[in-house]
Amino acid sequence: MIKENRHDELEPSGRLFTKVDNRIIDLQSGATLRLPFGSDPASLLNAMGHSDNGFGYILGTGLSDRPGATRLWKLDGDSIDASVVYFDHHEIAAAGAYFSHSNAQRGTAPEKQYACTSNGIRKTDDIGQTLGPQPRSDEIVCFRLDGSLDVLVVAPVMASIDAPGGDDPYMKLPKGNLDVTGRYYIWTGNLFGNRLDAFLVELPAQLLTGSADKGPPPPPWSAEDIGAAGEAGSALFSNGTFTVRGAGGDIFGGADAFHYVFQPLSGNGQIIAQLGSLQNKHEDDADVQHQQWEKAGIMIRESLDAAASNAFLAVSRSQGAVFQRRHAPAGETLNAALSNISAPCWIKLTRKGNVFSAFLSKDGKTLATFDRVTVGPITK
Repeated sequence: MIKENRHDELEPSGRLFTKVDNRIIDLQSGATLRLPFGSDPASLLNAMGHSDNGFGYILGTGLSDRPGATRLWKLDGDSIDASVVYFDHHEIAAAGAYFSHSNAQRGTAPEKQYACTSNGIRKTDDIGQTLGPQPRSDEIVCFRLDGSLDVLVVAPVMASIDAPGGDDPYMKLPKGNLDVTGRYYIWTGNLFGNRLDAFLVELPAQLLTGSADKGPPPPPWSAEDIGAAGEAGSALFSNGTFTVRGAGGDIFGGADAFHYVFQPLSGNGQIIAQLGSLQNKHEDDADVQHQQWEKAGIMIRESLDAAASNAFLAVSRSQGAVFQRRHAPAGETLNAALSNISAPCWIKLTRKGNVFSAFLSKDGKTLATFDRVTVGPITK
């Protein structure tokens, strides 16, 4: 999508108003797929200012019969379907002036996703006239994209457009952004003075995603059995939560047998997860050996081969948390006891080169660092 200025108009009030068009271009053919939004007076309501792209749709601030409206445009077929997903409750307020949808998920309908927006308080408008109350203008506001108009106020922005320092009013807007997981929102605020601070807030995303039906893990996630697992495993995903069922003799020794939910990792990286619960399927089953080692966790491994080298941070049924690692393909697995922690808990595994580090936390606020070990040769 390319934004184009049509022309600037000076309103009777003295405010300069820029009319913006948006062209959608096919990057393979170079062809314009649709006429610009607002290319004629009759379709002016389709024009948008700030915007962010999802997969097959666009969020944008646009003209509407409601103040401060954010609309969702679905790019289906030969038409453009636009619906209001957020609006302010006062014509002066502009909480939806700058929003973020960088948490857009491929393969998930927009109705099961959300975006967040921010602004700052102004005492006067562009020509010096005093402004009245501006509901939500000093708040981080998140909203569902399902048209329900449900709103979650997350945190105060702590920014004033009239504060000293900085540049023009537009440059003082917080312009916050979601991270790609949708769990965190980061923005800057001037604290109504001449300084600039960065803030980070964790979102209660479960309050925004609704009750989406369970389905397979969305791309780039995949799931399959590793090794001789025996009974086929499964994985379902809903509202940011994976439900994984698996079988197999163990994840240990020279080869593994388990169900794996994974995505490719190239180079350094990390994975953080909350292990919500661990069910003990074989409790008190005399025919099953090592019942106490039923476990779940997070792993980085060289390949999907059963004997691949790997680093595995696991929480077991009754042995607490352990840090397992196989240094070479088909080699023995080393095991280090970390803590008697049990689910629910937070777990984190990082990779820097061939050095892997394990972290544990009961509440997710303070992550205790455990072993840092070299596992190789993991080169992918």
